[in-house]
Amino acid sequence: MTYPTLAAFCRAVSIRPSTLTPQLQHLEQDVQGQLLIRGQHGHRMRLTDFGEKVLAVASPYADQLGACDAHGRRNEGRDRRSVTGT
Repeated sequence: MTYPTLAAFCRAVSIRPSTLTPQLQHLEQDVQGQLLIRGQHGHRMRLTDFGEKVLAVASPYADQLGACDAHGRRNEGRDRRSVTGT
């Protein structure tokens, strides 16, 4: 929520809004509720009350998922070296 809009977030992490928006919509469908009020016309995006609750529940797992992702990237590098013999 440090970015004023989804577009600003997308620019910062070098992804297209057309990539992020469907993923966010699918997530909202999966959890059966709106998570964000999108920023428009000088108003920052913000979490809905439901989004705040989801974030509170999911936050402890974000660090674990980040660690898993980093571990996976390290292992992929090892796998490539073993396959190529370097």
